[in-house]
Amino acid sequence: MQSLEQKLRKLRDENASISEQVFLKELSDAANRPKRRWASISAFGAAALALIAAIVFYEAETLLGNENACAIENNVVMMQLAQPIVDCSRACIDSVPRVPAARVSRSEFARKYAYSGHPVVVTGAARNWSALANFGHQFFRDVYRRVPNSVELTETECQFFEYNTDMESLSEFLGMTEKRASLKEDSWYIGWSNCDSGVDEIMREYYERPHFLPPADEESSELTWIFMGGTGPGAFLHMDHVDKVSWQAQVSGTKSWLLVPPFECEDVCKSVNVTVETGDIIVVDTNFWYHATYVHHGNMSIAIGSEFD
Repeated sequence: MQSLEQKLRKLRDENASISEQVFLKELSDAANRPKRRWASISAFGAAALALIAAIVFYEAETLLGNENACAIENNVVMMQLAQPIVDCSRACIDSVPRVPAARVSRSEFARKYAYSGHPVVVTGAARNWSALANFGHQFFRDVYRRVPNSVELTETECQFFEYNTDMESLSEFLGMTEKRASLKEDSWYIGWSNCDSGVDEIMREYYERPHFLPPADEESSELTWIFMGGTGPGAFLHMDHVDKVSWQAQVSGTKSWLLVPPFECEDVCKSVNVTVETGDIIVVDTNFWYHATYVHHGNMSIAIGSEFD
């Protein structure tokens, strides 16, 4: 498998667009960034702990008077500081394995991949889903229109990710013109989680829970995640804070993932990258791996996923 540096060199040799070169360079730099950030994070952690102590002391009277009060609202910084110490053996891999769907049984997946912390791509696992021929902007627009109050519920209870766009909400995404939806005006990349059971019921007519995952009654999340967009940067480098391990099916287009190990593992592990084609499913613990994505030239990238236990 080519390294990011090799891909960057190949793009330059083929006179690829500057945006592709810059993005791959940013991904390559991201792999080396943790070493420079760790010292500052340690200092930041000490300062943050001091701040927490000060706020707790200041708010003590309020807390004692209200058992439901919080000294500090939960946020990304607090979640990062509360991350448990990780086992770096989970992060030291040379590459992400690609396993044909026909060769992966539920028992084998559980034994080799499900709880190892190592990402895996199951190739062709979603190849027969009708979602491959139906999912798109018009499909999602029509589904949300069919289910009353579904947009309002999803915007209130769920999340919309403005990764590479000026759109700020699901309603704005669903309401854009067909010209922009087909990427003829600009290239965009967004994501959202669906909270409406009626919408979810309709979408599940077009895809199924991957056959190799643990039994359905053990699925810990009822949320469905959708990610869509055109050529260029997708999700920026980040770590998720969800309940369990995630799976994501690529139902259209081709997308590359950069996976960067946690800061604690910087001296013993390296970053890896993997490309997911239409019909493939990637399984990755996004609570453990920092990750960023890039959409390749060709069809729009559309992916759908959830979590499992």
